[in-house]
Amino acid sequence: IDLPATLVAEKPIAAVAWIHRKNTIRLLNNTGLVQFSQLDDGTIRYACIEGIDPLGWAGDVDADLLDGTPATPRQWQQQTAGLDYADFPAQLVSYFHARRAGDLIVLADGNFDFRARNRAGHGSIDAAELHVPLLMAGPGIDPAGTVADSPRSLDLYATILMLMDKTDVDTGESQLIVQPLPPLAEDQD
Repeated sequence: IDLPATLVAEKPIAAVAWIHRKNTIRLLNNTGLVQFSQLDDGTIRYACIEGIDPLGWAGDVDADLLDGTPATPRQWQQQTAGLDYADFPAQLVSYFHARRAGDLIVLADGNFDFRARNRAGHGSIDAAELHVPLLMAGPGIDPAGTVADSPRSLDLYATILMLMDKTDVDTGESQLIVQPLPPLAEDQD
């Protein structure tokens, strides 16, 4: 039985992803099959295996990336911001590297949820559910400042630590969502 194909044939299923081989993830939806391979330098290469533009990225994502040029996770995030499957290459590879990851990810179509009626779920890969408003105010935040382009949830970690003056913590690939204000000059009498 071809489990991914059987699942994708069901109306509530948008896509299914699985580990194809070490550092290579495949994703199947009703329009085709794509593959994400993480290279030794951490970059991620995209390949369309079956179908034509299964993720709907043509015209929005650089053609070089869709033709197999590797890119960093942050570059993929920036290229796919605002699209369905936004930041998916990095998120998918990261998920399957996690110690407690399952063997298969089943993603619900945007009109469906896998939980009982009117209960919260983890969202979907639709752009409308991936992008949420973020308002920040308080000490150290410039009220006229702007938010970094397409911040990730993990960027909150680095930003909160910065606002707490915790500079000795490794924040990995997180980036600051807002830039801190310079310290106020103390009154000298």
